[in-house]
Amino acid sequence: MSDASLSYPSDRARWTGLVLLLLGLAGALGFDLYSDYRSAHASEREHVDKAARTVELNLSRSLQTTSDALDSIRDELPWLLSQQIEHQNPQLLNRRLQAMAVAQTGVRSLLVVNAAGRLIASSRPELVGQDVSQGERYQIISRGLDPALLYVTAPALSPLKTYVMSVGRVLLDRHGKFDGYVLAVLDPDYFSVLLDSVRYAPDMRLALIHQDGKVVFRLPDLEGVTGLDLRTKPDALYWQHVRSGQDRSLIEGHTPTTDRELLVAFRSIRPTSSPADKSLVVSVSREQAAILAPWRKALLVRSTLFGLVTCVAATGLLICQRRRAAYARLQAIRQADQEQAEAQLRDSEQRFRDLFVHLPVAYQSLDVAGCWLDANQRMADLLGFDSPQQLLGLDFIDFWSDQCRSQFDSAYDQFKANHNVDGEITLRRRDGRPVDVLFTGRIQRDAQGRFLRTHCVLLDISERRAMEQHVLQLNAELESKVEARTAALAQANEELHHQTRHDALTGLANRMAANERLRSEFLLMKRSLHPYAVLLLDIDHFKRVNDSLGHDAGDKVLQGVAHLLRVSLRESDLLARWGGEEFLVLLPATDMTEACLVAEKLRQAVEQAPDLGAGGITLSIGVATAGPDQLSEDDAVRLADLRLYGAKKAGRNRVQAGAAA
Repeated sequence: MSDASLSYPSDRARWTGLVLLLLGLAGALGFDLYSDYRSAHASEREHVDKAARTVELNLSRSLQTTSDALDSIRDELPWLLSQQIEHQNPQLLNRRLQAMAVAQTGVRSLLVVNAAGRLIASSRPELVGQDVSQGERYQIISRGLDPALLYVTAPALSPLKTYVMSVGRVLLDRHGKFDGYVLAVLDPDYFSVLLDSVRYAPDMRLALIHQDGKVVFRLPDLEGVTGLDLRTKPDALYWQHVRSGQDRSLIEGHTPTTDRELLVAFRSIRPTSSPADKSLVVSVSREQAAILAPWRKALLVRSTLFGLVTCVAATGLLICQRRRAAYARLQAIRQADQEQAEAQLRDSEQRFRDLFVHLPVAYQSLDVAGCWLDANQRMADLLGFDSPQQLLGLDFIDFWSDQCRSQFDSAYDQFKANHNVDGEITLRRRDGRPVDVLFTGRIQRDAQGRFLRTHCVLLDISERRAMEQHVLQLNAELESKVEARTAALAQANEELHHQTRHDALTGLANRMAANERLRSEFLLMKRSLHPYAVLLLDIDHFKRVNDSLGHDAGDKVLQGVAHLLRVSLRESDLLARWGGEEFLVLLPATDMTEACLVAEKLRQAVEQAPDLGAGGITLSIGVATAGPDQLSEDDAVRLADLRLYGAKKAGRNRVQAGAAA
């Protein structure tokens, strides 16, 4: 029987096993990659939908707040117009609109238009008198006679070459006929800040679209999509959302506006409680290529590694087969011709010697006492000798570092007992410099098992050790910088939070902070049934101070009044600048009697104060309390506002706690 027939079944089994192993590995790798693909895709769908939901919640609340403000203006308009005529003050309504525009988040200006289409009042007085009867907004609202409906008009190009959108409420006369409308022009900068706050990837695009298909705003708008009418793009992904009839859509596909494959989350936006004729739609999109880029990179790396493993395994098995075949042929030759076998053995020993001399790593052989019997040039170079012959007879322990030397005897005894050893040690070169090495050793014994010599291979790893130390140092420095940056960001966020809730001039809480506190106090009152009081304070004749002494003097009056009010209140009370020359005071757990006493105390504190830089300063104060029967935290504020106007009408410098005379 030939050698080939003897080895064939074993070789075939090895190759079969290798193929099955590689197939199993490929299957596991493919399954893992498929799982990662699905996970990445599902995760990104959740992220874009969450971002769209965040924008929807914020804009829905903002639209509702604006709708409530337009209702308030519409309700107050007859009284304000009568007051404007009675006091012959044509700016009264304009100032009221200015105050409300400042208090509304995301509103650029407020307008009142009469039935003829002429702008009769505005938070921007320079616009009063303009004829808007030919505008699209006038045409839409004048045809709609539903006072409960909020009209959301399509975006139009402003004089500043930016697209702006507006919402309005129709005005009807006592016969139910069109009598004009009140309008809020929305601020594009608010959209920019809101959309940018949820943008987490460079390829992410966010847009606001009017229900009719016109793009209101897009961030970033590198392709100039803002103002585009999607009705000219019937195959746009937006129309798939419209045709679905749902308020929420997740759509994947090709978009003609940017010629890319996208994952897009759509959300329809309406006021939280008021009906509207049209809705807005927010779209949050990411490019499919960017979403799957990390997965494709992982696919390339794993495929490359699998290919390398396959090549190494096949090459190793092939080499193993060839060596086994060579060994079998050598055995056959030895059996056939002993003399020829001895010649081949001598030739093999010479080849080994050549390999030993030219080995690319350090090699040494020690006797039973640990002294050198043999070494190659690499070993001599490692320890700083000119030739291997200089090492012969020297004790290997003399070149161990002081730290490792105490372990030599026990390590060498264990080596002789176990027949092999592997590890890392630090040696000392001839000139005293340390060198780190990785070594592996085996023991050669005779036929009776007696010790003959050791064979050890050593590899210089000093550069690798130095690199590891350098990497550790870099990691430590990076962690330190990350911690410092994290602390700086936390401080910046804290400062930003303070700035957004405090008035820059007086240092008092601003209207946003006041609204938050009013909400929390209202919820506490609902649970505890303890009333609280709201005071609205207005500096009398403050416009005269600005007109006669200038705005710097007016600012000093505001600061002085704020200081007097602050020191006259308890720590638990809230003092906020409500807008312009108006202040709001929240008195927790306070009934009407106590609130009136506090209001009178505040009025007298300002009236009796030394000169604040503008002569005598007085306050008009409206007082209201909030009880369990009220439905909203805004009820007490509106009542205090009405009573403040009553105090103004009654002659100023007084506290009004009931209906105006």
